[in-house]
Amino acid sequence: MSNILPRSAIAATNHGNKIKIYFQAYNGLLLETYTDDGTNFHRSKDPLPTPSKPKTFTPIAAVSYHEGREVRVYYLTTDFHVQELAWSQGKGWYPGELNNLNVQTASYTRLAVVHYEEKFRVYYQRASDNKILEIVNDGPKWVHGSTLPEASPGTELTADRTPDGHLRVIYQGRDFSTRQVTTRNNWGDDHEIVNARTYPGSAFSLINIDPSKVDLRLYTSEKNDSNNYGELANTGGEVHAWSGIQTLGKGIPLTKIAVVTWGSPVQAIRVYTQAEGNDIHEQRWGEGANWRAGHHIPTA
Repeated sequence: MSNILPRSAIAATNHGNKIKIYFQAYNGLLLETYTDDGTNFHRSKDPLPTPSKPKTFTPIAAVSYHEGREVRVYYLTTDFHVQELAWSQGKGWYPGELNNLNVQTASYTRLAVVHYEEKFRVYYQRASDNKILEIVNDGPKWVHGSTLPEASPGTELTADRTPDGHLRVIYQGRDFSTRQVTTRNNWGDDHEIVNARTYPGSAFSLINIDPSKVDLRLYTSEKNDSNNYGELANTGGEVHAWSGIQTLGKGIPLTKIAVVTWGSPVQAIRVYTQAEGNDIHEQRWGEGANWRAGHHIPTA
């Protein structure tokens, strides 16, 4: 029996085919499912020891680094503060330093995180004007960073770095258009992704699939009644270079999406959504084959 909350946030991290997936259970706790070989998934015995209770339907963002020896998970408390939960190999889980900053968000915010140049950058939405804000760690201390454009209330947020030295954040604008803002011109490069024909509240998951060049993929819900999700590709980085959407599969209505990849050039891509029956579904590409259904992801 599935234990994942319907329409739970889904976050995933990896080092090669060692993958960790995070989601929220019916009782509100955050859970982890993992694999050490890319094939056999197991649910961790204990829930994550969150320092404060997560809100129901909390957003979840996660990132790993130092070859998977470090993991950071971000979520929202019942009074809408960003919390950081850290994991270090040999130490286990412990509260992160971000919690000392006492970051208040909009009640409906989503979260995104990037690890870039040995710094974490977390993105969230402010209630007063719906602008996207950035917080950055400066060594052990967290500070407020850049202010990004105004977005539709509750927009999904997703972000990644590219080898050209830029960061990108994907969000929905006030008119619900799908938009890409980058660090060019101090976050002044903000344009619509015309081919991403999405609906209000669509899920997004962005990743650069090749560490040697700009080769972006955006996974998102399709604007139709079929509950399909798909992939847009961008091999140059410019906003006009996004392809049309390629349908990959079908999820439950309003499913969230997470993605991991590995290899240079890219060897494998794994996309995670919530399927009928509320299980997490894996769609996989690579290792000598095109897109196909992947492995069972246990949530109970």
